[in-house]
Amino acid sequence: MECCPAGRQPLRPPVRRLRPRPDPGDFQQTWFALKASGLAGDLGDYRSAGARPRPARSGPGDSDPRSPKDGLCTAYHFDATLYAKYLREVCEARGVERIEGKVVEVVQRPDDGFVDCVTLEDGRTLTADLFIDYTGFRGLLIEGALNADYEDWSHWLPVDRTVAVPCTSVKPLTLYTLSTAREAGWQWRTALQHRTGNGHVYCSDRLSDDAARETPRANLDGEPLAEPRPQADSALSSSEEGQGD
Repeated sequence: MECCPAGRQPLRPPVRRLRPRPDPGDFQQTWFALKASGLAGDLGDYRSAGARPRPARSGPGDSDPRSPKDGLCTAYHFDATLYAKYLREVCEARGVERIEGKVVEVVQRPDDGFVDCVTLEDGRTLTADLFIDYTGFRGLLIEGALNADYEDWSHWLPVDRTVAVPCTSVKPLTLYTLSTAREAGWQWRTALQHRTGNGHVYCSDRLSDDAARETPRANLDGEPLAEPRPQADSALSSSEEGQGD
């Protein structure tokens, strides 16, 4: 990623490859020389990954190394709630049984400590050969039961909290996620068809929670649909509590 001063233009997509081929290093040196003479534009103008989203057009990449689309990746902006509902329907149609309940106890095997079964609030016990912890930053099994250690990366990634706020969608839709540098972190903006997702990732040692909530709210391009909501502590850096990724 390319960094930028706080509040300035958003981070552009990662550099995939500079053109023309064959050696992007040679091209970059040529660009430096032409730029110094006033004969070249912004470096991003010569990158397929940087220039492609600007006219609101997108498409698949190309495996042909001679193509300017070689190495380009396409991603999708999903509404997580709707996508989860869709996946549930797909799985259940294929025979997957969905059991709803709140886990109140995790029983481990005495010989190796692996998870043997979980007990739900209504008294049911669920036993399985494989348990996948999908409880987010809470880490119900990984951290709560297994006490798995996390490497502390806070000296490299000091941002440790996140707030998110949705707003109404504006037209035209942008085909990329905007990441803008802020005073003590960065802000994201992801456009969906029916709303826009916004959030602020920040360092709590450098910015108060109240100020952090105001940052995305003050930079929305649509009407807010909810108040800024904290996501989790240590969302992007590990911590002693085991929250992190």
